[in-house]
Amino acid sequence: MKQILHNRWLLLVVAILGLANLGLVAYHFLQGRPGGDRRSSSDWFYRELGLSSEQEAQFRSSKDSFMKEMRPRWSASRKAKDSLYARMGDSTLGDSALTTLTAHIAALNRASDEQMFRHFRELRKRCSPTQQLAFDTLVPKLMSRNRGGRPATSQPSR
Repeated sequence: MKQILHNRWLLLVVAILGLANLGLVAYHFLQGRPGGDRRSSSDWFYRELGLSSEQEAQFRSSKDSFMKEMRPRWSASRKAKDSLYARMGDSTLGDSALTTLTAHIAALNRASDEQMFRHFRELRKRCSPTQQLAFDTLVPKLMSRNRGGRPATSQPSR
C-alpha cells in the first residue's frame, strides 16, 4: 500500500513539473527571448537621446559597421585569453612567457577600447548640444555595465 501511495505522489510531482515546463516553453515562444532583443539596449539609448529618425538611421548604420570591424578584434582577444588559460597546467610556462601573453592580450584590449572610444566620439558629433549632454551621461553608464547588465561596482579606496 505504501509503495502505491509513494508512486502516486511521485507521478503527481512529475506531472506538475511537466506542466510547468510546458508553460515556460509556451511563454518563451509567445513572448520571444527572455533576455529580449539585442537591439533593445540600442533602442533604449536612442530613445533616451531623443534622436530624430534620420539620426537614428545614421547611428544604426554606424553601429553596424562598427560591429563588423570589432567582432574580429573581440574574437582575437577571446582566443588569446583562451590560449593563456589553456596553459594553466603547463608547469614550464615561465614568468617571461606569461608576461608576453598578457601583454599581447592587453594590447588587443587597448586597441579595442581606443576604437570604441573613437566610435562614441564620432557618434557624439552627430548629436545636438542638448543631446550631447544626455550622451555624455548615458555612455559612461552604458559602458560601466558588466555582462550581467548590472552596473559595475567601484573599488573601495584604500
